[in-house]
Amino acid sequence: MSQDVAVMLANYEPILRRFIRHEISGQEFETDFLSQWRGHRRQPGSPELDIINEIFYDVDEYVDDPDLRERAGGMDTATLRTKVRDAYLALYNCDPGSREG
Repeated sequence: MSQDVAVMLANYEPILRRFIRHEISGQEFETDFLSQWRGHRRQPGSPELDIINEIFYDVDEYVDDPDLRERAGGMDTATLRTKVRDAYLALYNCDPGSREG
């Protein structure tokens, strides 16, 4: 893994972990993740970047508002959290833990 990719992963880790642990809402995660993602888009390809890009696609499908989600479709917070947890396990090879609430 290149140093650039290692730095990128270090920057994403707290955002992903906080969302998985229910420390931030889906909307906060969406905002924080997209802000971070804008800074790494032009990095060379890597398996890790592919996983981050999959999270981007999941965030793009995320719809916080239940009424809008019912009319237009999209992913709810629980489904997004599950996908982010799976990505976290693949990226960092450990479980961030979960704090329901």
